[in-house]
Amino acid sequence: MCCPEGSYQCTPTSGCVPLNTSDNCAGCGVACDFGASCTANDCECDAGFSDCGWVSYDGGDTYFTECPNGRCGFDFMCINTATDTNNCGGCGVFCDAGGGATCCAGDCTNTATDPLNCLTCGSNCFDAGYYDGGQQNQCCPSSGCSNSLTNNYNCGGCGIYCSGYQDGCVNGQCCSATGAPTYCYDAGGYGNCVNTQYDNDNCGGCGNVCPEITDDAGAIAQEICCGGSCVDQLTDDNNCGTCSNICNTNTCCNGTCTNTEQDPNNCGTCGYNCGSGEWACLYGMCCGPYPPVTVCSGEECIDTSMDPNNCGSCGYSCPYEAQTPYCCVVDGDGQCANTIANCGGCGNDCLSEGDNACCYFGSYWSCSNTNTDPDNCGGCGTFCTSEPCCGGECTDTSSSPTNCGGCGNNCYNEGDDLCCSGSCVNGNTDVFNCGECDNPCSNYEDNQCCNATCSDSNTDPYNCGSCGNNCTTIGFTNCCSGSCC
Repeated sequence: MCCPEGSYQCTPTSGCVPLNTSDNCAGCGVACDFGASCTANDCECDAGFSDCGWVSYDGGDTYFTECPNGRCGFDFMCINTATDTNNCGGCGVFCDAGGGATCCAGDCTNTATDPLNCLTCGSNCFDAGYYDGGQQNQCCPSSGCSNSLTNNYNCGGCGIYCSGYQDGCVNGQCCSATGAPTYCYDAGGYGNCVNTQYDNDNCGGCGNVCPEITDDAGAIAQEICCGGSCVDQLTDDNNCGTCSNICNTNTCCNGTCTNTEQDPNNCGTCGYNCGSGEWACLYGMCCGPYPPVTVCSGEECIDTSMDPNNCGSCGYSCPYEAQTPYCCVVDGDGQCANTIANCGGCGNDCLSEGDNACCYFGSYWSCSNTNTDPDNCGGCGTFCTSEPCCGGECTDTSSSPTNCGGCGNNCYNEGDDLCCSGSCVNGNTDVFNCGECDNPCSNYEDNQCCNATCSDSNTDPYNCGSCGNNCTTIGFTNCCSGSCC
């Protein structure tokens, strides 16, 4: 049988069959697969389908081969990449359970939770209308589209059921007028469900607004509500920046846990800036290249105006002896506390107390007056055994004519010249201490002391009858019974 051009007798009894059709494309019985059409005697993938080659599976893996001679429709597969889970959005893009097992519009998605493809592809919760007092905005596996702000069975999230709450689901929270969260009204009369444990405008109770605070930059902020109490998150070490952010060994500075031992912008205390002229912040001190605060050894920052081991200069140690040493500030630098201006402690000025020396007393430094102190008489460490210290000398006040009976009691000022047993006497005339202490004239009634010498007033021609009565000056040579003869 002769068939017209474009047709062919495929079997002896079939008659002429047109070619270039999906059932006989480019030959008898050569049919195009699903998703393909015959064009110019060749199977071509329809719109929306892709030529992904021959597909085989081995242990869950998918292998693809190139189409031979471009004839993808013959015994090969044209794939709908908009819905095929093994070629989702493109050949070889496989949707697995972990990333969403369904292919919707060329994207792998989890239809159990995707609000744009809720339970089935193309089921858009946002287009599903308004329910529960508001627009549906979530997809839940068991119930499909729901409103997370108002749905009592999916309040704030799928499966969260508001059971026993007086006000049900309010703004995504199960709310009660008396419990927590609590239903509170704002100044405009608008009600809302809030957690009074953490709501800054209803802290601890409805209407309790946390006060304003100012940060280091001068910006106005508001205290935060932590556990039902307003706290200053800029300075609170237990709620630094946010609730329950504990600084432990650090300090909360402007809402950030800060090591004030090392931070040059918060050195020693919050807000203290070391400035560009300082080297660093070490041990809470701004440390620079010059005293009094400088680096003495390694990376240790030392204040030489205060450090007893580096007092005044690096390496100079104040003597410990039996007390803890002090290093004191003197004219901006350090000086050990064993000087007259800082005796035993910084600022203890001996001169202001009427003393003239700083002396060590075996276990401590103390001010002393070396003119009167028997433990430091005339100088520190000069000890008087039992006598007092007078004018810086250990003095026997029982015999000293200048300190007779006590320091400063001068016998010469009273016309006397001897100190006997602590009393001033005139050794020229005193019959009990004639010429020296405890030198009595033997006969107290008839004898006398003249010019520090015992004299018999009855017989002495030079002191006849009384001291100074010289018989020889009046022509006599003898004294008889107290009269010149």
